[in-house]
Amino acid sequence: MSDGQGAGPGGSSRRMRVAEVFDGRGPTGGIVINRPQVNPAELAALTAYLTKAPVALATTKTGEDEMSPGAGLVVPRAYHTDGEWIWPAAVGYYLHRYQLSPQPELVEHIRARGFQLAAVAEDRRQAAAAQM
Repeated sequence: MSDGQGAGPGGSSRRMRVAEVFDGRGPTGGIVINRPQVNPAELAALTAYLTKAPVALATTKTGEDEMSPGAGLVVPRAYHTDGEWIWPAAVGYYLHRYQLSPQPELVEHIRARGFQLAAVAEDRRQAAAAQM
């Protein structure tokens, strides 16, 4: 994960923080989740923020649902950005489908913005794509 530090003209060279979908892998390869639950009152606003943010990098491919392996290839494989953070589209998918909270630092960042997406400059969107 990036520390988000560094700056250039217009801030376009500043590296963005990258959110993880899960907290890691256990000894058998299974997913590890160690996060607080989402506040139900924030679920809709948080989901909207994560899924409606500009796409920095997209593909038509989908991935397997790691919480329901029999579901098939249903998880979107793209990256969103708000110009400060980058997150896989899977973060929004798992929040919507299973109420799996994003990592706490990303949730705090979104709360600090009042759950409101601001316009993302094209150079920041491109920087996010290049960073991935």
